[in-house]
Amino acid sequence: MKKKVTLFGTTHCDVTNAPEGLQDAYAFILNEIEPQVVLEEWSTVQKHRSAAAAAADNKNIPWESIGTPAEDRFWTFGPSDALGFPSASGLLQYGPIANQESREVAMCESIQRAMETRETALLVVGLAHLHSMFVKLSPEFDVKGYALFHE
Repeated sequence: MKKKVTLFGTTHCDVTNAPEGLQDAYAFILNEIEPQVVLEEWSTVQKHRSAAAAAADNKNIPWESIGTPAEDRFWTFGPSDALGFPSASGLLQYGPIANQESREVAMCESIQRAMETRETALLVVGLAHLHSMFVKLSPEFDVKGYALFHE
């Protein structure tokens, strides 16, 4: 029987900027699936604890980052080279796809290590990773996916 991973795609939020309803969504998911660990794509340069980590703390569930280091080879999102538009336009470049793939392969390796001694996990990722991580994880894990869109 495959180990279970529940994917949750959302916007990355820390405890200081979580939109209304996000903590309720985390509490609901954690109650429903009762994971042994919460894994999250969380930046190594974040100053604050993630909203998912805070929700895990409330349920006494371990939380681990499976995010990648802030290195050029993993950089996929930002204002540089956004079709020449000024930063004030709000347009951001996404990619290159090789960097996205490198990030996701590194995250999958971290997930596999984290799951060696566990049967169930909630995996929180940015929305840009939801479908491709579903594909990458499905051969090894029983995966279900959910998303929460918020402003």
